[in-house]
Amino acid sequence: MLTHTFGFNDAPKAYDLIMNKTEPFVGMVLKYDLEKKINTSVSLNKKSFSKTDVKCGPDWSRKFRAKLLIPPAIKNTSAKFAGVVTARPSNARNIADKNGFAFASGNADDIFISKDVNTVFIATRHDTHAAYVLQALKNNKNVFVEKPLCMNIDELNEIKETFAKTNSHLMVGFNRRFAPFIQQLKKSISKEIPCAINYRINAGNIPADHRVHDAKLGGGRIVGEACHFIDLCMFIAGSKIVSVTANAIKEPHNLQDTVTIQLAFENGSIANISYFSNGNKLLSKEYLEVFSGGIVVVLDDYKELRLIGKSEKITKGAQDKGHNNEVVAYINAIKNGGSTPISFQEQYISMLATFKCLESIALKGEKILV
Repeated sequence: MLTHTFGFNDAPKAYDLIMNKTEPFVGMVLKYDLEKKINTSVSLNKKSFSKTDVKCGPDWSRKFRAKLLIPPAIKNTSAKFAGVVTARPSNARNIADKNGFAFASGNADDIFISKDVNTVFIATRHDTHAAYVLQALKNNKNVFVEKPLCMNIDELNEIKETFAKTNSHLMVGFNRRFAPFIQQLKKSISKEIPCAINYRINAGNIPADHRVHDAKLGGGRIVGEACHFIDLCMFIAGSKIVSVTANAIKEPHNLQDTVTIQLAFENGSIANISYFSNGNKLLSKEYLEVFSGGIVVVLDDYKELRLIGKSEKITKGAQDKGHNNEVVAYINAIKNGGSTPISFQEQYISMLATFKCLESIALKGEKILV
């Protein structure tokens, strides 16, 4: 039975009534002010920015990227942090307080329309990437987006058309290109001689009902992750992908997450990517071999590099897949007026080849031109 109603501002009166028992009561309700405007954005630090500043506005829904993207950008570049958005405003506020952002918000539009933001970092759900990239480009923002760039060829071509009308720096988070061992590997092989690449990924099992397998939300593991390895093979080969062939193991859910992908390149190089989800965690995740002109380079999980030529040289180090280096290179390119570290054409081809893999699987391993 309800006997009393108080506005939230009058909550002390309700408390006094209960404690002092000044009148009979049974049930009480604290009433919200439904007319009050709810702000999804809050200003935290007054900052002044110059025209040459790289003013970042991250749009995140994944803590993984918040940990990996923010620290290097703060510590290793001159980037300024204008604002941060997450799906939960409380998370945005927490990130902003810890890293000194000027504002925090739960509304992505605040990043795209802010005059204080000229560079947007996108690490949201896969199905939102294309729309956010397009929104950023149409607002003349530079864009760093986690892979995948988009979910299908139609989105890819729309991004291509929109990008062509801008002067923005657009970059997908193909971080493995920037790994120190990959840079060393690249210097070890001749640019003039075609190479043969064998790349095995012990990807691990993800339950069939996980959203990464949902065609509309996650796009599947080929689109969501294998694009990484397709791009890296193209980088190592130093040449455009001209054809793909792909086959997936047959299993009840048709997840297409245990696959072999063969790539052919314009300069005659070839690559085989074995992306397997049916392995064991005791085996290292990534094992890469590159053969070229009597030289063999073997990279074991980004922890050990073996260079085999006239003699053998082994280099070991802490695992570094290039996350920090890619962000630093990207921000420095904007700051210094240089070229985007990965050209749009290369990013376009990497994603196009990824979608062609799905086409090849649907056609039972038919070779598809890119």
